[in-house]
Amino acid sequence: MDLCGPMQEKSLGGARYFLLLKDDFSHWRTLYFIKQKSDTCKDLEDFVKKTEKHLPKGLKILRSDNGLEFINAEIRNITQRYGIIHQKTVSYTPEQNGAAERENRTIVELARTLLQYSGLPMNLWAEAVNFATYNLNWTGTSSQSNVFPSEFWLNKKPDVKTFHFFGEKCYTHIPKEKRRKWDPKAEEGYFVGYDLDTKGYRVWFQCKNQVKTHRDIVFVNQKYQDHQRDNDQDAVEVTVNHPHQEPEHEEQETPENQKLSESESEMSDEEEDQSIFHDSLPKSREES
Repeated sequence: MDLCGPMQEKSLGGARYFLLLKDDFSHWRTLYFIKQKSDTCKDLEDFVKKTEKHLPKGLKILRSDNGLEFINAEIRNITQRYGIIHQKTVSYTPEQNGAAERENRTIVELARTLLQYSGLPMNLWAEAVNFATYNLNWTGTSSQSNVFPSEFWLNKKPDVKTFHFFGEKCYTHIPKEKRRKWDPKAEEGYFVGYDLDTKGYRVWFQCKNQVKTHRDIVFVNQKYQDHQRDNDQDAVEVTVNHPHQEPEHEEQETPENQKLSESESEMSDEEEDQSIFHDSLPKSREES
């Protein structure tokens, strides 16, 4: 596990750090967004409790650096209460916690790329970090080949049909309880991730500067792609099955046709010779 931060700007929820815990076998990553380092103990205990319920053998070893957020009496009480071995690195030797250090760098670089490419504001860094971690958990590698982390941790295979671009423009449905007669039925927003606790999409609304979870949502790019695919299919059907189009059949050259064409060419040559002969004869007196 490792703590990343402080960030140069607070997230929409007020967080300045994120706590990353990575399983060494399945490579499943768990994130906690925290406002200050003292919240690490509370989030770590929550992770331990969930892991005890989730995994049959529970949590055995925790590895961290010598940061004060990990070396204190509260962390020691948690590890002793649950019978967990807390392994600490040697001072000024971050490579002993290399898996977590590299994972932090990978996630930060992915989140930076997502923000820069989408053009969304910097205060959505937590959403970008959560989106990058979600994709790594469902499409990344594990300690075994051809097995995703989600298959170990959740016993589920990824479904790429549910994946969308970070920052993709979308429209969310406004329920009838929240609108009047002439109010619009949809609201424009930008897709920023998936909600892990509910079956919904996280959408950022620029006019409100808020992130909310919605289920009924239409993606603009997906709608355009579906429309283009339907048009392409219609065009193919018109080209292939046009009612007034007659198929063009090229006549194949047979031996009989070849002989006929040769005889026609010989007759045309003879007629041309005869015309030349008649033109060379002297004209009669009547003609003159």
